[in-house]
Amino acid sequence: MHFLAGWSVVVTCSDFPYKMQNAVIGYDLTPAFWGKGYAVEAVAKIILAAFEGQLACGALNRIQADTVPGNKTSEAVLRRLAFKDESLRCEAGF
Repeated sequence: MHFLAGWSVVVTCSDFPYKMQNAVIGYDLTPAFWGKGYAVEAVAKIILAAFEGQLACGALNRIQADTVPGNKTSEAVLRRLAFKDESLRCEAGF
């Protein structure tokens, strides 16, 4: 995968307090990169690495992703990667 200026993918892993083996993933792209499949490609590779134990936090059993409420395109990226809607964190968005 090639990284381009103007976008980022962030993964935070939790190992406190009980080695919960979960992570939160987020991504941000400038508009010039929208609609090109970069988010799907990057997140898919990170998911694979996470479940295979290739991240610094070890193998994970759960990945959570948050989106800005109402960002349908970002929600579609997650659905395409088999994420499921579980809940809405009230008063947690922008």
